[in-house]
Amino acid sequence: MESPKRNPKHGYHSPNNNQPFSAAKILRPVRNPRFAYNVAPRSTNLKDHRKRLLQNAANNPTNTTKTNSARHLNKYKFCIIASIIFFSMIIVVGIPIILLIALGPRVPTLTVEQVSFYYPIFYESPTRFASLFNITMKVTNPARHISFVFEGDNSIIVASYSGIRLSSGVFPSFFQEPKEEITLQTPMTGIGLVLPDDVKKKLESDHEKRMVPLTLSVMGRVKYEMGFIKLRAMLRVSCEVVLDNLVTYTTNIVSSNCDSAAGFWLPYIRT
Repeated sequence: MESPKRNPKHGYHSPNNNQPFSAAKILRPVRNPRFAYNVAPRSTNLKDHRKRLLQNAANNPTNTTKTNSARHLNKYKFCIIASIIFFSMIIVVGIPIILLIALGPRVPTLTVEQVSFYYPIFYESPTRFASLFNITMKVTNPARHISFVFEGDNSIIVASYSGIRLSSGVFPSFFQEPKEEITLQTPMTGIGLVLPDDVKKKLESDHEKRMVPLTLSVMGRVKYEMGFIKLRAMLRVSCEVVLDNLVTYTTNIVSSNCDSAAGFWLPYIRT
């Protein structure tokens, strides 16, 4: 027996043309597979139905792939933004530091040029040590692009012998351009003290040997300027000076060595 033909449009089986039409031979309609779809069964509980939908979405490989792709894209964007912020901070912070290191500032160098005594033999007083002399110093700014201002109001210069403070003064204020040299004079006045006998004898012996060592200490505030960048630092200078005598008005300097240092927000920059 031949199988009944199927109507491609409606899915009904049509009878054979050779057989007579009979209503009893009409078969039940069969669903076309092309129009087949899955219908979720009715759920008595709405919560169970939502769980089932979530499970179906999780088990769907297409949705999983899309979710993973979105996560990777978000991570990629975050890495790009973080890298841009990081390198921008390095540029903003690093460029000024590089400019300061490459272009300046530099610590000014000081050298003792001349020592002039107004009281030639200032150690002959039997009770008091009173001295009055001038110190001439040359200041050099080694920086190429940065000038500075020395604030003399807050400065001090001290002359000492064997650790004993003999006289003091105030270093004058001045402004110095890059690669400039200036000469300054500073008056030193004695503080009036009684020298111990051993120190007095040692001073007399050094004078006879024409090798009198003195220590000069300078301390003051310096303000550096380079465009809109301004830095303040504490300048400290220590000079070891050896004089040939303490008698003549303008004594000869046997040797002189000065060491300068300035403290910034960066570590100490030394000459």
